[in-house]
Amino acid sequence: MNFTRFKIRFQIYFRILFVYIIVFSILLTIGIITGKFLETLTCLISYCVFRKNGSFNKELHMETTTKCLHITLIIFVSTIILLLPASVSLIFRTLFGFIINLLMYIIKEFVDLIKTKVIKLYKGMSKDDFNNYIKDKDFTELEIRRMKLRYVKKKTYQEIADIECVELSAINKFFQRLKKKL
Repeated sequence: MNFTRFKIRFQIYFRILFVYIIVFSILLTIGIITGKFLETLTCLISYCVFRKNGSFNKELHMETTTKCLHITLIIFVSTIILLLPASVSLIFRTLFGFIINLLMYIIKEFVDLIKTKVIKLYKGMSKDDFNNYIKDKDFTELEIRRMKLRYVKKKTYQEIADIECVELSAINKFFQRLKKKL
């Protein structure tokens, strides 16, 4: 069990490191071409210092490495290369790395808010997700019990009918009415 956890953690760290290496090499190349190499380098170093320092404990992670690479490139290119003038001081460049971290933290907070608001019922959902879903809704005890059997314990309509000692058609009608209520 510990080996699989270590393997998964290693794959995640390798993926993040891969994205950072690609993004930093592309940005430094663009910095050399545009004549903003020193500005780009100091901003990237300050970004890494603030990230490693733990000032912002949330990171924006996407489902695939390609999406992560594109989002990271868009954020860095738009903030460092396009917005950072070549004649700014070293302190401002360091502050710019802090601003990039702050922007990424705000984006992650926004994504978290969207994800927590949109909760849908699905088979195999955790008890916590199910409890969060029914928390603010007005369900009867029977509805909650049957929904828990269906969506948390992954029971079929026939199994629910057997557990509840009712006809299968009654369970089908129950869930059809419930879908309209949701």
